[in-house]
Amino acid sequence: MFTDSYFKAAESKRAKKGEKDFFDEPKEKKALPAEYVANQKSLDAAIMPALSADLKGYLSTRFTLRDGDRPHLMKF
Repeated sequence: MFTDSYFKAAESKRAKKGEKDFFDEPKEKKALPAEYVANQKSLDAAIMPALSADLKGYLSTRFTLRDGDRPHLMKF
């Protein structure tokens, strides 16, 4: 069901941006296809009951670095 082509983004030719384009307002993000959202929800529904409360909390937190954190010394 899920192949590499499923996850591949649509290719678009990128034109060189000039000064005017650089300072223009950012464009809106494209919405995800409904099929992709439905597949993600079904996958989440199958996985979430099997996770512990600690793991759910860990996965929902945002990764940040603070002053004094040394990422090259961190062990995951």
